Amino acid sequence: MKYLSAGLTQKGKRKSVNQDSVLILPGYFADQNCVLAVICDGMGGLEKGEFASKEVVRQFAEWFWKKKYAKGSDDELADLIYASWEKLLQKIHFDLREYGRKMQTRVGTTVTAMIFLEREYHIVHVGDSRAYEITDKAHQLTIDQTLSCFAEKNISGIQTGRLKKMSSVLIQGIGASERIRPVYISGEVKENAVYLLCSDGFRHKIDSNELIRWFKPEDISNEKMIRQRLNGAVKEVVERGERDDVSALIICAAEQDGGCKCLEYWSPLIK
Repeated sequence: MKYLSAGLTQKGKRKSVNQDSVLILPGYFADQNCVLAVICDGMGGLEKGEFASKEVVRQFAEWFWKKKYAKGSDDELADLIYASWEKLLQKIHFDLREYGRKMQTRVGTTVTAMIFLEREYHIVHVGDSRAYEITDKAHQLTIDQTLSCFAEKNISGIQTGRLKKMSSVLIQGIGASERIRPVYISGEVKENAVYLLCSDGFRHKIDSNELIRWFKPEDISNEKMIRQRLNGAVKEVVERGERDDVSALIICAAEQDGGCKCLEYWSPLIK
């Protein structure tokens, strides 16, 4: 499987700094052509959210460069990836909490990371950034870890207005929660499907039908076209009044050689 990819991140109107961080890294993993995509949304109510998001991106990049797995069965490889990601995220979570204690502040971030191999994708998810699979419909692969989603699933009779107010309250975040329990998801990579990773600022003011309109698989044939459509989508979101940081990554499974380029946003090492 070959991949086309592009990404975009833009500071929100109400922000002094962009707290989102994104990463796209193409390469080879366990002797397979692959792409690693990561999106992190620094938690706006906390200080130094941009530091937390960039630190997660940086450590995922290091993980990608250092981890060398031999090719095995899909199940064996998934188990190795998930075990490695669990160890990585728990370490980052501990480091960020220690950093916060040292600096007498709080730091936190969401993370949605997705690795595309030849036949399968694997996702790790904490928070309310999202991953979608877009074909003739837009299928949300992740579930927002917010109080509203929890209440809607577990509490009957709750008022719509209360659910809306709870939609921005995260149940867990890297560095912000006392502990984290990442969610892991695997699936088959569909040829010619479009995969979208986005922060909540990107999708606040859009619906699934608009994702299909912007990123219809048959209308995307090269990375220049992906970037043009991303630019158009972000412009439309901002024009509708979105004030949060807006970030999105697109990865397309395609027959032709994608020749994806690296897209990275860095942060200093935690000392």
